[in-house]
Amino acid sequence: MKCPKMFIAIVVSQKADDHDQFPSIINKAIENIKEKPGNICADAGYNTRRTLEFIEETNLNALIDNNRDAKIRNGHKNDNPFHKDNMVYNYEEDYFTCYNKEKLNYQKTNIRWDDKKEDFSIKRLYYNKNACENCKYKDKCCSTKYRTVTVTNGILALDMQRKFQEYPNILMYIKRFSTVEAPNGTLIRFFHINEFLTIGKMKMQHRLDICGGAYNLIRIYNQLIEKKDLTGQNIIKETKKLCQRTNAMKIIEKSNNPIFINEKIELPSICTSFLKKEKYKSLLEENNPQTKLIKTTV
Repeated sequence: MKCPKMFIAIVVSQKADDHDQFPSIINKAIENIKEKPGNICADAGYNTRRTLEFIEETNLNALIDNNRDAKIRNGHKNDNPFHKDNMVYNYEEDYFTCYNKEKLNYQKTNIRWDDKKEDFSIKRLYYNKNACENCKYKDKCCSTKYRTVTVTNGILALDMQRKFQEYPNILMYIKRFSTVEAPNGTLIRFFHINEFLTIGKMKMQHRLDICGGAYNLIRIYNQLIEKKDLTGQNIIKETKKLCQRTNAMKIIEKSNNPIFINEKIELPSICTSFLKKEKYKSLLEENNPQTKLIKTTV
């Protein structure tokens, strides 16, 4: 029996946003259900390089939207005909087509340290100097000598974006809206998780785990009660069986050493598979001092 719209993992964080929470919540989910999820869908807030690298390294089948494409699909494309939103990207040959139908080819990947973000900034650059030099739209299109299109987060961002060009993936992602938002709304409206008079990360985690487990129990009970062959005498027994089979109550099991307290402290790094895809060989050389900075963790 399938029982959708259930919580399989809840992780409390003290950070201001959830941009970097994808790895921790997925690892917690895998720990609870004892296997990798078959399909994962997440909103554009999780579309960061850290998340994309995690997906690459763990070989997950994930769909994560990005702000630019979501904006375009919602009809908010930039009216400027020379804007990047109005350029077509060729996934097979890796180039952008500008307003004048010229190809802006991939040229290089810039990787630099960002002091403000305390992380590496990665930008993939596309341009065509010769085409821009004699272009009649140069004054309108270019703010410098030639037009440059920048792709933040490099090839991994393009790989994720490419998945949304396939219709089955779009249909799968659409299911997220009806599957994910309703349970979260239930916890806010009926379990009042925004009104907890509790402080402390561990206490809040336990309270949310109990709410998630209670929601799962109610969800399973309601699903089972609809089956005609079940009566009031065996409904509790069947509920227990289903809970054990689906690990539905796993999230409220307390631990003396919970995963959400033992957060690993890592220095900023770039995964090797990402660098290989970018063909950024200079950073993979053993004698290059930047390699030590990229691979160092504590």
